[in-house]
Amino acid sequence: MSPHEVWHHWGAGPLELALLVLPALWYAVGVRALWRSAGRGRGVTHRQVTAFFIGILTLAVALASPLDAMAEALFSGHMVQHLLLILVAAPCCVLGAPVLPMLWALPRARRRALARWWHRRAALRAIAHTAAAPGVVFAAHTAALWFWHFPAPYQAALEQPVMHAIEHLSFFGTAALFWWTVAPPTGRRRASEGAGILLISGTLMQGGALGAVLMLARAPWYPAHAEGARAWGLTLLEDQQLAGILMWVPASLVYVAAAAWLFLRWMRRDERAHAAQGAARRTLPRVAAVAGAAVALFLCTACGSASGHPTDRVVENGDATRGRDAITSYGCGSCHAIPGIQGADGMVGPSLEHWAERRMIAGEVPNDPARLITWITVPQSIEPGTAMPNMGVTDGQARDIAAYLYTLH
Repeated sequence: MSPHEVWHHWGAGPLELALLVLPALWYAVGVRALWRSAGRGRGVTHRQVTAFFIGILTLAVALASPLDAMAEALFSGHMVQHLLLILVAAPCCVLGAPVLPMLWALPRARRRALARWWHRRAALRAIAHTAAAPGVVFAAHTAALWFWHFPAPYQAALEQPVMHAIEHLSFFGTAALFWWTVAPPTGRRRASEGAGILLISGTLMQGGALGAVLMLARAPWYPAHAEGARAWGLTLLEDQQLAGILMWVPASLVYVAAAAWLFLRWMRRDERAHAAQGAARRTLPRVAAVAGAAVALFLCTACGSASGHPTDRVVENGDATRGRDAITSYGCGSCHAIPGIQGADGMVGPSLEHWAERRMIAGEVPNDPARLITWITVPQSIEPGTAMPNMGVTDGQARDIAAYLYTLH
């Protein structure tokens, strides 16, 4: 296909259109439902929404613009298409934190049914957990990258539309898993920042090696592009060398930038930890000064504690009855199983059974009234990036909800 003909080719096939339109609509409906319930910008931020739709737009450029026609003609055009899927579309969609909005796009009953179904599939959860392990994700992404650039599979993908779609799905899917593993937008990390940097470095090296092999090869590997290269004024080998340079240099810059971002985030986290340790050291004299008073207070209250529950906590101005009503009105039971709340059997989040017995909130801070109220009102201040949305709960409502949760022995 000549350069003049390429610019007339816009649009995509049914599979590509489904890949573009359905996730975008699903995500948009979920964001609308989530923001209607929790408040605009809560649960997922404006930046995350922007990142997701940049990813969708990049998919459109890769699959439904003249670039797709150019990729049919030139191997270097095909390489640009692959790099957009792997290095732009996949990480942007991941940064959009799509899981929570897509769950919220479902009716509450469907969310609960899905959570119950997933909770009962222990074997499936184990398989998913293993498949998302950093080493497995790295191996899968590397295998997909190298396999589809071997001449025989590449030629088959060019000739068969179904194989071509599978090729693109494998690039995008394994890349999305890779970026979710090394830099998850929400929840707990599957890999530490240090491990993420190692994974990115490994991917950079193997991708650079593939680019170098393509660029330094003495003979062309992909004769199917002979006519297209000739129409663009290139030889087959020049087209392949250009693709190798693209794979080697621009892609490496993206991986270096991602590793640098992780490194800076790692350093900031360590700085916060050191600052907290410094604050703790400064408080040691005060702790020593009140140690005697603390022991005396413990001895004075020991008998009183023995007569009540050892985990009783008093929430100032909190009312457990109002808290039960607030939990119902905010729909907390669609994500959590909460004893004493009718219909609160959600399994998206952890069960709140025996909450009063727990020592930690989200595994981050001690379970005390002040921190629980903060967790209910602004969960991101306790665990940045948590999937739990800010629901717009007022301070008074949070006190009532906390009072109710502390009745769950």
